[in-house]
Amino acid sequence: MSQTIFTYESIFADTFVQLVSHPLPEGISGSVSTLDFSDGVRDAENLSVKPLLGVPGFSMVEFRLQVPFKARLSSPGGDKSELDGHIPDIHVKVVIYTPLARQDALPDLKVDSRCQILVDPSIAGGLLQFAVNVNIVLRCSDKHQLNIPSSLSNKEHRDSPALQASWVEACEKFADPQRTLFPEDFFPAPRGET
Repeated sequence: MSQTIFTYESIFADTFVQLVSHPLPEGISGSVSTLDFSDGVRDAENLSVKPLLGVPGFSMVEFRLQVPFKARLSSPGGDKSELDGHIPDIHVKVVIYTPLARQDALPDLKVDSRCQILVDPSIAGGLLQFAVNVNIVLRCSDKHQLNIPSSLSNKEHRDSPALQASWVEACEKFADPQRTLFPEDFFPAPRGET
């Protein structure tokens, strides 16, 4: 038996706008000098991967994402303090390409986040308030080892006219929208349209 490694990668990107109101500890007032986010690759919590029925090779991926921040505060008297917190949890639900995915063998999922302040942070009524744009990139990749009969891996068989014709037919079928239909219900219709 000959072996082949099948590798795939699926990428999803989205942007979420979060309005943050974080309570300040007693006695803290002043202004925000800096606000930093822990950007980068992070773990997805409550991860669920469910293959879609009727749409082979695609799965519904759901997870929760927490992004921590650190605010450095300056009081009118010159005192400095730090405040750690999280922006509100982001619940992500996406459809991505995951061929051969099974619950017992989940693909490698990496979540990368980057945050950008939309409205400068302010302190009012004992709350630190700001608006932030959270960019999320979900990368799903995996490798599968496939066992291919050795008869398919020898050069003489690969060059045979019958095999060449079947490969051409498979490519033409895949590229022809009349013969390989994309599921019409893959993207939901906008509200009001049915």
